[in-house]
Amino acid sequence: MLGAVGIVTGVITGLLGVGGGFEIVPLLRRFTDLGMKCIVATSLLTIALVGIAGVAAAVLQGADVPLTTSLEFSAAMVVGMLAGRAASRRVSSRLVQLGFSGVLFFVAIGLVAKALIQG
Repeated sequence: MLGAVGIVTGVITGLLGVGGGFEIVPLLRRFTDLGMKCIVATSLLTIALVGIAGVAAAVLQGADVPLTTSLEFSAAMVVGMLAGRAASRRVSSRLVQLGFSGVLFFVAIGLVAKALIQG
């Protein structure tokens, strides 16, 4: 089952550029008995690995990576990640799961609205 989850996540990541959180979290929640904190950690590791591979492939194909912007964005993400990690110690796994579901819901609504507006 985990192999199937990995394949589905890989295909969606390749097609849409998303997958780490949007696919792994709900699929691991559904098909494993892992806790939310472990699932989130797995998702973050996967995002990091896919991101590194994606950047490496783009650079090898001649893409110009804006180093300053990339480093600023990465530094801000590390600060956010550390803040989220500290907050996770005080927040129940159920609340994290509900919050993630809410974010997914609003992202989906936004994507549908954008698709309808752009025709």
